[in-house]
Amino acid sequence: MPVSEGHEVSTSGEAAAREHRDNRAGFGEGPLACARKSMSIGLPFGDTWNELANVAGSGCVCLVWKGDTPGRMSVEVRLGLLQPSAFPTVNDWAREVARITRAAFSAPGRAAAGLPPPGGAEESPENVLGDLSKGASVWIARLPSGEAVGTVRIVPAGNGVWELKRLGVVPSFRGQGIARRLVESVEGEAARAGVRRVRLYCVVERLLPPYYAQLGYRIVERRAHADKPLTVVTMERDPTAPRRAYPSAWEAEQSLPSSGVYAIWLWLSEQARLPVPRPGGSVLRRGLYAYVGSAQRNLAARLARHVRGSPTVRWHVDDLRRRAEVVGVDVWPGAPRGQECHMAAALAGYAQTLNGQPARAGRAEVALPARPRRFGASDCECPGHLVYFGPHPEQVEPFLMPRRLEPGLLAVMRLPMQRDRDESPGCSSRRGEPSRGGG
Repeated sequence: MPVSEGHEVSTSGEAAAREHRDNRAGFGEGPLACARKSMSIGLPFGDTWNELANVAGSGCVCLVWKGDTPGRMSVEVRLGLLQPSAFPTVNDWAREVARITRAAFSAPGRAAAGLPPPGGAEESPENVLGDLSKGASVWIARLPSGEAVGTVRIVPAGNGVWELKRLGVVPSFRGQGIARRLVESVEGEAARAGVRRVRLYCVVERLLPPYYAQLGYRIVERRAHADKPLTVVTMERDPTAPRRAYPSAWEAEQSLPSSGVYAIWLWLSEQARLPVPRPGGSVLRRGLYAYVGSAQRNLAARLARHVRGSPTVRWHVDDLRRRAEVVGVDVWPGAPRGQECHMAAALAGYAQTLNGQPARAGRAEVALPARPRRFGASDCECPGHLVYFGPHPEQVEPFLMPRRLEPGLLAVMRLPMQRDRDESPGCSSRRGEPSRGGG
């Protein structure tokens, strides 16, 4: 970043001391002359950033941020490259990177409860050195004291692609926009280097795709995690293009199969009486439901109808959708229609197992009916395609990890429930920025 009009180059003793600390912390080598420019940007939190440019050929890009988010502490955070040459040995550097990464991936948010730990929580110096051998660079966010509070890693992937990985922020500094600024800083470097695609991998069940969708990343591929019963999506964006923020991961979706069996997860915030199935209708209690269906063509259009809602009522679930919010979607790609009843039965079996140890409902304990009678089953002979799991979704393993129910089932989307948004005004992995990475 060249110095431009409006910058002030500081040569005071305080600035020289800060420069010395920056160099010792690994923010470049040799003398670092920083040019400062204050500017207000329309970020969601109304933060003020100070941009520091490297003007001495140090290869370092530093950004200083002073956040003053209502309800949160005012904090100054500096972003920059953590250089191996600033450490006695490369192994010392790798150990420090691994330590920072583990700290940034500690203390899972509510969304991560019950899931296997991500790779970043178990980061090792050997993994860091493996990335370094591929040309990786490591960015950190640190306080003026030198304490690291966030990190991200970039690994060249060939063909003009950079892979963004191990993005995390330590728990006490989440919700300050640090992760976003780390991503934006890396993207800026990518654009200057002529890179046309920044790619990342993240886990759907950790509720990470909605965060990256808001940063303009599209979902281009979905697959089963190699080692865990989770679903991984590949997301990409062109760092040279204007940023297009997608309102949700659904709008960023470009990888759905053309056919298959699906499950729509719905949260009903209060008891509801529906006119379907006829005759008699149904009374549905507050809690988590799974609706199972299938589409042997145009699956994406069918799912869009359920996710967005439809002004016309065609299926039983359309009535429920008017009263309940969609909090998840799973797809079994290519599965034939007959597997629809099989999946509904498997989910009902799990609900009955849950019924063996009654779920809590306030101070009382209630038995959970597996399926409202004939709901969504007007064209088959099974008891029903809507399954009730009670008011505690954190206890429902098929919702947390659908591949535990059926290995071929891939999570398409997970969204925070209204009850979590109401109960958790602070930032967690469900809101604001990711607290854990994609592993």
